[in-house]
Amino acid sequence: MKVDNSLARHWLIVVILSTLIFFALTMVIGAQQSVWFDESYSVLLARSSWRDLFHLTAVDAHPPLYYLLLKLWGGIGNFNDLWLRFFSALSAAGAIFFSLLLARKSFGSKVAILAAPLLALSPFLMRYGFEIRMYALAALIAVAATYVLIKATESNRRKHWVIYGILVAIGMLTLNYMIFVFAAHAAWLVYVWAKQKPRAKLWREPWLKAYILAIICYLPWLPFAANQLIHDVSSGIATTIGPVEIVKILSFTFVYQPEYWLDKWTGFLLIIVTIIAIFLITRALKLATKPQKQSLILLLSLSISPILIMIFLGLVSSRGLFVERYIAHFIWAFYLVIGVTAGIVLIKSKKTAVNIALYLVLVGTLILGVVNLYHHGNFNFQRMQTNAAKEIVATMGGCRADRPIVVDDIYEYIELQHYLRGCDNLFFYTDGDMPTRGGYAPLEHSSARLTAQNLDTQNLIVIRIKDQAHFRAPSEFRLISTEETFDVIGIETYTKD
Repeated sequence: MKVDNSLARHWLIVVILSTLIFFALTMVIGAQQSVWFDESYSVLLARSSWRDLFHLTAVDAHPPLYYLLLKLWGGIGNFNDLWLRFFSALSAAGAIFFSLLLARKSFGSKVAILAAPLLALSPFLMRYGFEIRMYALAALIAVAATYVLIKATESNRRKHWVIYGILVAIGMLTLNYMIFVFAAHAAWLVYVWAKQKPRAKLWREPWLKAYILAIICYLPWLPFAANQLIHDVSSGIATTIGPVEIVKILSFTFVYQPEYWLDKWTGFLLIIVTIIAIFLITRALKLATKPQKQSLILLLSLSISPILIMIFLGLVSSRGLFVERYIAHFIWAFYLVIGVTAGIVLIKSKKTAVNIALYLVLVGTLILGVVNLYHHGNFNFQRMQTNAAKEIVATMGGCRADRPIVVDDIYEYIELQHYLRGCDNLFFYTDGDMPTRGGYAPLEHSSARLTAQNLDTQNLIVIRIKDQAHFRAPSEFRLISTEETFDVIGIETYTKD
């Protein structure tokens, strides 16, 4: 297949248009989503004082850099939901843009042009492109670090290695799981070093100095990171990676559905596109030039190594590391692998019609994934729950001075308080000890906590998980209505006789 030379000369326009398409789709889908627990927690930290922000981050699962940037960014836009999502979408779009620049640098303008539609329609990256969390920013840093890494290995200039070392430190201060990306980089660097003839002394390699620089920059946070590692605050949602999780990764990546939602036709399509991906990768490795092959091995390392490391760590320990969102920062590499291998095969292989058909199947599958993402939105696959805090607040009419709202679940309280900021009549009930680490830590000394079940009020609203009744309205209250349109969430309205 030939890409017109005039089109190749305008590769930057194609890259920019693809990035804008991705950004527009991300924002359109994201604008419809209700803020959920993790996002509400991000905003809660960002709205805290600087001192509280650092303290709460130190007892959480992630480093502080994203929260610091979100505090600065959010303050500009008064912490408006769309404004906060804009920050993530801008980061994810930046990851797409630099991924295509990386494709052009390593594989040429024509390959970058053919890869562009597959990157623009990447549903998994799109999903975490509107999330008010650090994953999109981490993806952008990972792409930028990879781009600089390739540039540094080509030029061997000190400034490029210094920039790379700083990006490694910034990445580690954004997301702990970035260590898997940089481990993949290190594995590739050792591979390249081992292939050199003559081979330089390992300790003289400039990239080793770059990692030393990164460690020095990271040292102030290291004690807190070690403390986070010792105290797991994942709430038991993380699992080890086995065959089921591999299928889950593929299903979310291509069609944005968990494996247990696949019907027979979508399941068959997933098998087909997986086979196509394997075919394109193996074929491209044979057709690629030596420099292209080296870059392709780096992208494959970025796609596969983090998963292999998580599998190994799961085997040697009982601690789960996998939640689908924990691969969002390196999933761009997999989409880029598919894009560039499809481009190489289309350009260099003679079976044009077959290759075009395979390419169109990939594009069609990713379109299906974007459509599924549009329908599912930010559905919580751990709690099997539609995130609907904004709709719940609208249904009960918001905050009123004559009607306390008691949330019978701390998790839901974190979500709802985002839309009821400044509401003095919003409470949560718990009869147990408050956690001092993780997502509930900000509520440890909260005045909104109820420990008794008596309230001096005429009217009362209780929001609870269905079939859960920790808080019971006192006997003098009469249930007058129940609203049950939010999956597992019920809104009960009481009045005093």
